[in-house]
Amino acid sequence: MYKEKIEPKKQIKTPKRILNQALQRKIDIIGRKNRKIQDLQRRLRGDYQANELARMKLELTKSKSTHKKLIAYHRNKAEKGKIEPTSRYQPLQKKLKEMEDTINNLEYENLTLKEQVKELQSKDNISEKG
Repeated sequence: MYKEKIEPKKQIKTPKRILNQALQRKIDIIGRKNRKIQDLQRRLRGDYQANELARMKLELTKSKSTHKKLIAYHRNKAEKGKIEPTSRYQPLQKKLKEMEDTINNLEYENLTLKEQVKELQSKDNISEKG
């Protein structure tokens, strides 16, 4: 029931020279890994900048193309939509006014004729019933 206390083994003393050599190897390994990391980071940054530059060039090309299309569109629109003097259209405007008056008169006549037809039909219906 009582547990006996077991003594740990005696520690083995390693010579200082061996410890220093192992420590130096670890430092060298860490240094090589740090140099490799820095090299990879440089490459990565270089690729990133190259990719960013390519993307920006593509965007610039698209913007220039769009700008040229807009300029051409506005130029064509300005050429097509030039304002011409109204004196050129005055005879046409007079003719249009005359046609509108004629149409209004015909619509009025049409309405009066419809009213007359309704009156005649109602008289006719009254006379048939009576």
